[in-house]
Amino acid sequence: MMSTAFKFDHHSFNNLPEIEDSHTKIVKGGFLDHALNTTGTLFIRHGLYENWGISLLHKHWEVCNGEVPVQRVVVSDKGVEYVTRPEMLFSGDKLSPNTIKVESPRRTILIEYSEDPDVIMANNILAGSPDFIIEFCVLISENGFNDIFALSTIKPQSLGKEFVEMNYIGRISIVMERNAKDLNRNSLIETTWRFKPKEATLGCERLCQRRCVDSGNGHRFQDHLAMHRPT
Repeated sequence: MMSTAFKFDHHSFNNLPEIEDSHTKIVKGGFLDHALNTTGTLFIRHGLYENWGISLLHKHWEVCNGEVPVQRVVVSDKGVEYVTRPEMLFSGDKLSPNTIKVESPRRTILIEYSEDPDVIMANNILAGSPDFIIEFCVLISENGFNDIFALSTIKPQSLGKEFVEMNYIGRISIVMERNAKDLNRNSLIETTWRFKPKEATLGCERLCQRRCVDSGNGHRFQDHLAMHRPT
């Protein structure tokens, strides 16, 4: 029987590769097209394409034993910011998985928590689709994608905006919307993908949902940008 319990393991998190290494792996191995073509119809068939997609596994920083990455929603004069940093979990926290890694056909582990209501809603929808979880875990494992791609929530975007993520010293990652026309995409790595149905067919289209800057000097601190493409 499939275990659907989402558990966090700090060793597994810390063993995730840097973004440049993950990107090099999928480029050299030609894994991206295969993964998107293999998983896309699964999201469409189960009706989860508006809330979930797949992402490229990587880490921004490391965590200590007892810590987990938690994304908080912060409203400021700059707008809504999604701030992720390591935290100790408490029983009163209302959090849901934001990114889920498939360890095997019967085991999943958590990569990040979030208090974002959209993430909590996505998890409620996912909980109502146990067959999808089983099929996704088997599909990822059979194709050897366990250490490459994860199941990730999709964040809604404003028209003409893209989410920009920046990492800072002190293990802090901040995501907020910026004007798409003002962003420089010359050095970007795609890290998250979503799907949508094709009209009048059973197929699907894939859309880039997030991008990361390839700084050329490592994926850390203020060199990092991740962008969710509007759909």
